[in-house]
Amino acid sequence: MKESKSIYLIIVIFALLVLGGFYMVFDKMSSLDADVKNDEMNLQLLSKNTLPSSPAAPADQTPTSTLDNSQVQNNNIPASSDIIVPTGIIFTVSSNISLQPQTPVTVTIDNITKKSDGTILVTLKAFTSQATSYSALDTTSFIQYVSLDSENQNPTNPSPIFSSMPPKSVSTGTVTFHVDPSKTDIILQTGQGDNPTFYDINFTTGTYKETVIG
Repeated sequence: MKESKSIYLIIVIFALLVLGGFYMVFDKMSSLDADVKNDEMNLQLLSKNTLPSSPAAPADQTPTSTLDNSQVQNNNIPASSDIIVPTGIIFTVSSNISLQPQTPVTVTIDNITKKSDGTILVTLKAFTSQATSYSALDTTSFIQYVSLDSENQNPTNPSPIFSSMPPKSVSTGTVTFHVDPSKTDIILQTGQGDNPTFYDINFTTGTYKETVIG
């Protein structure tokens, strides 16, 4: 009888130990689960409240340019040494056959600029008020630099706008001549056909006038 009571007591004690162990394990797992949930919430809050920052550029890095002065310089930008003569020369020419149909185009010369290196810039405006479609101008057909010592000089570097001008619009651009930098007076020939008009441009007085050649 005593032995059965002892066995029963041992079984009860063992059962209590097992139950106690289960309780401790369950309590530990609950604590770990709460910690995990807290960590997840903290990470979510951090991801919402923290903005990604872009890496700062090194302080010693500065942009460099590989272009020299000759590449950067734009010859169409006025310089302090430029001499600009305002003009009001107006004439009408036929558009280039490259774009059909041909149309009358009114051309004005607004000003003529002489640079220190002898470059002459002629600013032109082309009015295509009578055109019904895109038209083009061959600038060599209506303006020349008249040389009294050698052959006349055709203009170079015409602005791209003259190769395709919208109808009923105004297109502004330039053409270029190159003369002796020491020249203070030049003659330009304008117009098409057998009766051109000549203009004397005086860079000393800043004036121009119509003239006769020959």
